[in-house]
Amino acid sequence: MPGPPPVVILGTLPIIEICVPLLRQFGFQVIHLWSPKRFTSLTKKLVQDQLKLDSYSCSTYSLEQILSTSSQPLLVWVCVEPDQHLSLISKIIEQKHHFVFLSPFTLDTRELSQIIQKSTLNKTTLNCFCYLFAFLPTYIKLKRMLQDDKENIGDILLVDLRIKCSSLSSTSDPYPYW
Repeated sequence: MPGPPPVVILGTLPIIEICVPLLRQFGFQVIHLWSPKRFTSLTKKLVQDQLKLDSYSCSTYSLEQILSTSSQPLLVWVCVEPDQHLSLISKIIEQKHHFVFLSPFTLDTRELSQIIQKSTLNKTTLNCFCYLFAFLPTYIKLKRMLQDDKENIGDILLVDLRIKCSSLSSTSDPYPYW
């Protein structure tokens, strides 16, 4: 049985500090981190020291090269600002890779319908849009738009995953994580 696909992380939003270790814990190999912005010394330190990634870049050419030269489908985790989602999704879908979006995109109806149309072109890829619970109204609006369209795009699942970060050495409460 084949293993999980290699992972490419797009973006340097703070969520990568959580998702890179989680992906590794579940057996995924994170092979590259790409950023739409230049790497600062702080970002480089995070990538090299904390996340322990050897491969990272910040040019559009390098992203296209990574996506086009892979010998197998990649799992692309997109952690960039919402205004960049449509252009990135197009590149990912053209190369027939799987994708997961961690931050919600704007719900411009035209943009959303383009994203959904593009993501349904290839039936062999995993396309996952993740919303934080704070964006529940946006999730509900998206679900209604999909139901009104009456297009069969597969199951829509709500997965409630909660991560609470707190100090384990708190003096006020011996169990702050409960």
